[in-house]
Amino acid sequence: MILSEKKIVGYAKIGNNQFPVVGKMDLFVASRDGKKLGIYDYKCSPKEYTEYNPTEDPSKYDPAKVATFQYQLAAYRKLLNSIGIIQLGNEPITLGVIPLQF
Repeated sequence: MILSEKKIVGYAKIGNNQFPVVGKMDLFVASRDGKKLGIYDYKCSPKEYTEYNPTEDPSKYDPAKVATFQYQLAAYRKLLNSIGIIQLGNEPITLGVIPLQF
């Protein structure tokens, strides 16, 4: 299953209170058996995203920007988990960036 521009509504817990949170995933992908799920976000930048590789050399991309999109994708994953959508396999939901340059 492939869903683009998919709105997601879930809840965030802050202290003892829960608050509704709304987001829009650019791309959500699920394998037929439901064992692999992925959330992908499109990012536009004058800088090439191909330079970014946190395991090889995280200094090649602005750490603040990297942290921002990692946080965004992790928030989507948490929202999915809060409404009962979880990965059936051993791996967590895949998070990724799809770079776009114009």
